[in-house]
Amino acid sequence: MKASEKRINKNLLKYWEKLFNANGCIPHKSSVNPEEINDIWSNCFIMDANKIDYDFLGKDVKAIKEGNSLVVKDIYNSLLCPDNSNIKYIVKEVLTSKAPVSHDSSFKNPYGLTIKYRRCFLPLRGDNDDISYVLGCLRWKSTP
Repeated sequence: MKASEKRINKNLLKYWEKLFNANGCIPHKSSVNPEEINDIWSNCFIMDANKIDYDFLGKDVKAIKEGNSLVVKDIYNSLLCPDNSNIKYIVKEVLTSKAPVSHDSSFKNPYGLTIKYRRCFLPLRGDNDDISYVLGCLRWKSTP
């Protein structure tokens, strides 16, 4: 997907809407094709909503989770860690509303940096056709 839009959450939402419109219902996890969104796939993740655990982490998201710096660890803990962030609340909101949830915001971390981020969470159906997965994305940058 070579979109002129630079906001990752809008690009992923546009892709999800394409899948939704093709079937007339919330897309199945198996319908997600990384090749169709290869320009943003490294910033994407798929979460098992029942376990609140990740089935897939894109390369850039995985780098945040496994990062060595305190700043990167703080970003993961604040924005994606199922235990230390509002992820459980967001996943519950996606499951209840059966609709996308997007955040475009910032926060000041303990090290004095402002972290600006964009996140998007989109419902996906699982094997039993229940909404049991969330397709998401994250991009961030830090400024002094």
